[in-house]
Amino acid sequence: LWRRMKDKTHFIKDLPDGTFLYDSCFTNHIDAAPHWQGWMETIPKFVVPRGSTYDEIVVPTVDSLRLTRITEILLLNKQHVLIPGNTGTGKTIAIRQWLTSGAPDFVQAAMLNFSAQTQVN
Repeated sequence: LWRRMKDKTHFIKDLPDGTFLYDSCFTNHIDAAPHWQGWMETIPKFVVPRGSTYDEIVVPTVDSLRLTRITEILLLNKQHVLIPGNTGTGKTIAIRQWLTSGAPDFVQAAMLNFSAQTQVN
């Protein structure tokens, strides 16, 4: 099925061999031809800022980049977003980082903090 889809679909056909669809993003910039690119290739190489404390360091991963970009696309297209997942996987950090540094000016964040110990009552 995957090979048939790849042969028939122009955009998927250009995906590098041995790469899964979720491992790459389709980049369409004005200054370059549209192409598939690995998620980690979309950002500069990560370097820990000098003088950072342990709790300030957020290392980007494929999962955090993918989560942030897909959430950004949905929010900017006025879609509601719910991000489920296991505790401690970086959901809050990734979105908070985008809201405070990458979101357009018209986006306003109202942040509520819950923890695994939050009670219903």
